[in-house]
Amino acid sequence: LDLHAFRPQPRDESATHVPQILSVGRFVEKKGFPLLIEACRRLKDAGMRFHCRIVGTPDVDSPVVAELIDGYQLQDVVSILPAVSQIELRSYYQDSDIFVLPCLVTDNGDRDGIPNVLAEAMAMELAVVSTQVSGIPEIVDDGENGRLVPQRDVAALTATLHELLTDAQQRHRLGAAARQRIHEVFDSKRTTETLRERFNRSIAARTEMRQ
Repeated sequence: LDLHAFRPQPRDESATHVPQILSVGRFVEKKGFPLLIEACRRLKDAGMRFHCRIVGTPDVDSPVVAELIDGYQLQDVVSILPAVSQIELRSYYQDSDIFVLPCLVTDNGDRDGIPNVLAEAMAMELAVVSTQVSGIPEIVDDGENGRLVPQRDVAALTATLHELLTDAQQRHRLGAAARQRIHEVFDSKRTTETLRERFNRSIAARTEMRQ
């Protein structure tokens, strides 16, 4: 991941700012988008101010998500946007406050590893919310650089989003720690330098053995 490309700018902190939730991915079961829609319904019913954008490629779950939004009458708080270029996606990260990806393991065992979009959101200093599935806990440490909830637990997802929507200080703290985590683990420049150092050490060791 190129941290130079994923560099956040100061975000809107005005009193009139409506917190923005972002999610990105194909509309397939393992992404858990219907759970996010249900959480948005509960947040709206609780009177929370927010807007949620889901950016993704149409797939088998597209009709399900659309029907939920219509059925719950969430058109004013949830928007479905088509897949965009990497440059455009970075602008969505920049304009958001919270990134959510409620991944789950399907009945046939399909699951995500470590979603690229999760690492990108962390690099953009977003407060991320995801689940304890597969490799996600390897980069998201609950309460330290993001929040993790049990998969398929809408109540926990809703409560966590409610907490972050009302606590800008926590969002900032988690976002800063998230970028630091990505810098430590995924920065492409740093990874390249580490591989170069290992290669040079290997060459030096072979040279010494031949002398």
